[in-house]
Amino acid sequence: MKNILLVDDDLEVSRSITSLFDSAEFHVTHIDSGEGAENFFRQNGEVDVVMLDVNLPSMSGLELLKKIRKRNESLPVIVISGNVSTDNAIEAMREGAFEYLPKPFEIGRLIGAVNRACGIDRSKDSSQSAAAGDKQSFETPTDEIVGRSPEIVEIAKLIGQIASSDTPVLIFGETGTGKELVARMIHSNSTRRQGPFLSVNCSSLADTLLESEVFGHEKGAFTGAYYKRIGNFEHANKGSLFFDEVGDLSLTMQAKLLRASEDSTFERLGGTEQAKADTRIIAATNKSLVQAIKDGSFRVDLFYRLKIVSVYMPALRDRRGDVKLLTDHFIEKFSRELGKAPLRVNDEARALLDKYSWPGNVRELENNIHTALVMAKGSEICPEDLPIQAEAGTQVEFDETALQDGHVDLFKSVIDSLLPKLTASSEGKIYNFLHSAMERALISAALKMYSSNQVKTSEALGISRNTLRDRIARYNLY
Repeated sequence: MKNILLVDDDLEVSRSITSLFDSAEFHVTHIDSGEGAENFFRQNGEVDVVMLDVNLPSMSGLELLKKIRKRNESLPVIVISGNVSTDNAIEAMREGAFEYLPKPFEIGRLIGAVNRACGIDRSKDSSQSAAAGDKQSFETPTDEIVGRSPEIVEIAKLIGQIASSDTPVLIFGETGTGKELVARMIHSNSTRRQGPFLSVNCSSLADTLLESEVFGHEKGAFTGAYYKRIGNFEHANKGSLFFDEVGDLSLTMQAKLLRASEDSTFERLGGTEQAKADTRIIAATNKSLVQAIKDGSFRVDLFYRLKIVSVYMPALRDRRGDVKLLTDHFIEKFSRELGKAPLRVNDEARALLDKYSWPGNVRELENNIHTALVMAKGSEICPEDLPIQAEAGTQVEFDETALQDGHVDLFKSVIDSLLPKLTASSEGKIYNFLHSAMERALISAALKMYSSNQVKTSEALGISRNTLRDRIARYNLY
């Protein structure tokens, strides 16, 4: 018998959670406050796993988490949050939570987390697989914040997990997805947060100037070097140094960065003496470094040195649910800066924002909202106030010419046979139906090809592991 302690002041949700677990296998003790949980532990209450809600009366779930971890570092604690916040996710994981689940959560994810925490292997239990595929969820009121998509929550959890580490981090993602923001979040939640955070754009300077920017130079190192200069690597001592677009570094600079990342030593340009600085390296790229390695333009040893921990930032088109939240966030931000009342986004403009594919990602959305607030003449933002209005009519969502003609013909033959039936049974929903069916079939086939190895599957498909895990849960592909 496994003992679960459930700490949640919502009696209805607690009853629903309790009903999920077989009473012959699990005993669930429900307590509605942090103080009650403390009394439970003082009375030597023994449990195998704790589930607690963030929003508890008088004492927050995160405060209770800290107290539980001080009492018993090995006790698994699953944090549940209705107020989905990247800050909450980061703090929960930083404080040693076993899992962080935002509400509304899938029943399968909660059951799976409890089983893992209790050391129960359900991989061969078909009934468990069926439960994991159940899409029922607990709907609870949540505050709107920037980034509530599963991908962003997973990134926040990862930041919390690596906060206390000094290992290098490599952030992948398209231009404008927020890679530097993630780097700053890693720094500000780390033990180095009292130290400096500096950034270097690896594509903006010539090689000699970039070396001087990063490692400094001695007087007379080059024409115009009239004095000794301390570089950013040294200035960021006890802090973090962010290398943006690290894939643009020359091989010479890559060798110097590799040495600095391995033993924290370097030489200033034009100098011979070794200098040392305790600086954490965080790097980002919008390029495929794997392809760069094949091309001979990036060192494989540096790649694996930087990639000790990696973060993938999804494109905005892959987390469309965040567009509205980001839009409202930028309206509030720029309204304050412009000293004007926030404007409403009318239905036509909102539909345009939702439909657009955002090739420039979050940065493009931010710039559009900034422009719209400046240009809007009335009390609301209209489509004509958005720079994307001129592009949206001609935008192509997918370049079919990228596919070989034979592949297109193969897809077309399948759709030709399906379309009459779909028109009869699912008119108005055909696009979504086919998109979901194709995605499910593709991911299922890829998982089979790579023997359910999620790392290889996500790399082959060109999607993040967070996105892959979300689709596995969505389509019950456990």
